[in-house]
Amino acid sequence: QAHAATAAASTPLAALAAVAASPADAQMSTVGPLTGQLCALAFLARIIGPSSPAVGRVTGAYLLLCTLAAVVSVTGGTARAQMLGESTTGAALLWRLLGALAYTDELGARFAVQLWLFGGFSSELEQDGRWAAVPHRYAALLALGAALICSLCAALPWRGEQPLLVAQPLAFFVVSLWARAEPKRRVQLGGAVSVGAAAAPWCLLALSVAVAGSRASLPNLIALGAALALDAALAACPPPPPAVRSSASALAAAAAAGGGVAAAAGGAGAGHRGAE
Repeated sequence: QAHAATAAASTPLAALAAVAASPADAQMSTVGPLTGQLCALAFLARIIGPSSPAVGRVTGAYLLLCTLAAVVSVTGGTARAQMLGESTTGAALLWRLLGALAYTDELGARFAVQLWLFGGFSSELEQDGRWAAVPHRYAALLALGAALICSLCAALPWRGEQPLLVAQPLAFFVVSLWARAEPKRRVQLGGAVSVGAAAAPWCLLALSVAVAGSRASLPNLIALGAALALDAALAACPPPPPAVRSSASALAAAAAAGGGVAAAAGGAGAGHRGAE
């Protein structure tokens, strides 16, 4: 567990970034998807190995959604058109929600990056004490992050030119929260550069700008800002008071205590009469 996030941002991400930065479209059409699929298989081998780190339930469920969206996009047809369209009626709404929340690309490099980034950092964050203590709290955190990202990205001036996709920004949201929870940790980027946890999200953002451009990376910046704002709000809130027992349980405890006292008093009285 201690090195799950470090492994999540090492050599496979470096290979994917090199492919994504290639200017040759013909090479990208062949090498990019193949490299992405190989790195996705490497991630699968990593999580099912004998010494593999545990993947949280919420994290695993979201990665399955990402895989479903990628497979649907490869198969094409009406489902793919609805997933990447703007329709919000009937069954098309369900496909559109899947595309908005989980689509990255067609089992290519971006899909593999999503597996490694989200899978590594989210699994550690999900097992953090703040989120693991209460059931479904981490799922609510991801839902809140997705809602914040969607609402902020919807205000972008070029919003109507492309479908709203928040899968990659959600990974940046998770990485930023992990960095805030593990400020003294170090993570290895590209298999060569070791940086502190606080700098890791910004280094990944710089890599995103270099590969995809500033305009395409703006949702990732928005996700980092949303994570920092949410973390500051959580830090400012006082801890919840301890749970108060119900009146029935309190009465039952009092009755049990009273019975114990009465039994002890009766035993003491009997012992006194026996002595007499």
